[in-house]
Amino acid sequence: MSHAHLHELFPAADFGFSMKLRPGDVRQFFEPSPDQAAVLAERRRWLNESPERYVAATSGAEREIAQFRRLLDGLAEGAASDSTDGLVDEIARLGGMLEPDFLLLTPGQGGRFHLRAGCVCFPSGWALAEKIGQPMEEIHGIVPGLNPAIGERIHQFLSRLKPGAAWLRSNWGISSSPERNQHPGRAINRMSAGTSPAATWLRVEHQVLHRLDDCDGVLFGIRLENVPLAAVRQDRSLRAGLHRSLATMPDDMAVYKNLQQIRPALLKYLESSDLR
Repeated sequence: MSHAHLHELFPAADFGFSMKLRPGDVRQFFEPSPDQAAVLAERRRWLNESPERYVAATSGAEREIAQFRRLLDGLAEGAASDSTDGLVDEIARLGGMLEPDFLLLTPGQGGRFHLRAGCVCFPSGWALAEKIGQPMEEIHGIVPGLNPAIGERIHQFLSRLKPGAAWLRSNWGISSSPERNQHPGRAINRMSAGTSPAATWLRVEHQVLHRLDDCDGVLFGIRLENVPLAAVRQDRSLRAGLHRSLATMPDDMAVYKNLQQIRPALLKYLESSDLR
């Protein structure tokens, strides 16, 4: 399987914060994939077992949910239909019909964007219930160096996003598990110095940012992809790019990404004669 679509994750540069946006199609982002049946079955299982973990909303997000529902017309059967469900139940209903996770952001006091609603069945080590209602700057505050580096650029981008426009980007991490749902409450095994790099996974979040029509809301979609690190190692460009990112990543960022203990082993695993 080709992983050429992942090359943009690792430009020929040291580790650093970059928005790396490219224009996209929001409906295409939410279209079914070949794995739809398995993904939706898992999403519905988590939503049935612990909806309070994976769905959240604040008051005032009804208009954005209605716009999102109309956007989905034709993509998921029944998604665009009017519903008499309460807001949280409506979000859970949509979350069980769609493969990507989704969040809805709206500007609050001072124009700063806040997280108002969402369904996140496949989080990468964070809990939606702890973030709902917070401004983006506070949500990103846990990421070392992010706000000083690009926090204001993120705000300006969201503020200037034109209705109907959609932009794509991707983010990455490394995990000891291919489990899609890595909610902190599930206690997925953390990587340590003894973790075998060959048993780890490149965890990629493909993201879309879309300004909803007829309201100030921004839709943030997240579609997950897991790639065995052994497969990444076979792609010379990916291997070199990931090696450089890991080697130049600040220590506090490596700690945040749970990479500090395993980083020496990862670097050794990725090294080859053309990287020295």
